[in-house]
Amino acid sequence: MFDDSFLHILDQAEDQAKNLVWYSPSQIERGDHLNDDRTKGMRPWSISRKTGELLHNLVITEKPKIIVELGTSIGYSTLWLAHAVQQHNGHIHTLERIPEKTAIAKEHIQNTSLQDSVSFYNGEIIDILREQKFQPIDMLFMDADKSNYVMYLEFLRPYLSPYAIIIIDNVLSHPEKTEHAVNWCKEHIAQESNIFPTESGIFFCKT
Repeated sequence: MFDDSFLHILDQAEDQAKNLVWYSPSQIERGDHLNDDRTKGMRPWSISRKTGELLHNLVITEKPKIIVELGTSIGYSTLWLAHAVQQHNGHIHTLERIPEKTAIAKEHIQNTSLQDSVSFYNGEIIDILREQKFQPIDMLFMDADKSNYVMYLEFLRPYLSPYAIIIIDNVLSHPEKTEHAVNWCKEHIAQESNIFPTESGIFFCKT
């Protein structure tokens, strides 16, 4: 299913997710980058390979035509989603606030045959959503700023397809930050829901 070149890009992105650190201009001005203190740098947090495989299988099974990903990071999850959605000529729109992360994600995708299956957007997520109005959204994957999840869900609700799938990461690793979004989904739209016990926990629901 996966050729060697795609697996190589996955390995590269996975390694960067674990080891890459960069610093903002103000941190560089203070000299934080000279102190070898990686805790002060920005890290490109990404999903695990097990979660990536789960997302890939869900897309292969459910065949969503339009996927919206909130939180590109450096594109590790985007690679999994794009590889799967390409199988049925779908498309993924992926949104990221930090431009350095978007640049790395684009580089990963450009080194594969998936370029035509992905559109990148950089900026504040709610601003992009208001401007683009993606529709109909068949799958929504949320792995961004968790405090705004309910705002995103309320805004996107009119643009969801009748059988849309919503996926929220980190529901087991960060339950206090994600439970409001999980509860919102269960109350307002979920006809079917489940939690997959990956390392971080994946909430899955269908409208």
